[in-house]
Amino acid sequence: MLRSPRQAPIVAHAAIPVAVAGLLLRAASGVVLLSAEASTVVRNPAFQFKIAILIVALANVAAFHWRFGKALGAGGPLDGARLYATVSLAGRVLVLIAGRSIAYL
Repeated sequence: MLRSPRQAPIVAHAAIPVAVAGLLLRAASGVVLLSAEASTVVRNPAFQFKIAILIVALANVAAFHWRFGKALGAGGPLDGARLYATVSLAGRVLVLIAGRSIAYL
């Protein structure tokens, strides 16, 4: 947990490249898994829900960086960032659950 707003740039500098690499790795592996039975999976409601939530989560990340990008780099205040964090965490959990549900629907 951050003890002061001045630590935010340090954490962001380390975490953002790791998060981008993880997203790219997950996207690449998802394309490979999808290609096995694409016509069936694309019609699956759990898959459609997963993609919709993934789009919302990515839009949330873009909105966060649009709103707090300069403040994050300068160690400025991040008032209102908890909402973005909550949406991000909920998005991750929902994408995980939807991905696991694909096999059962």
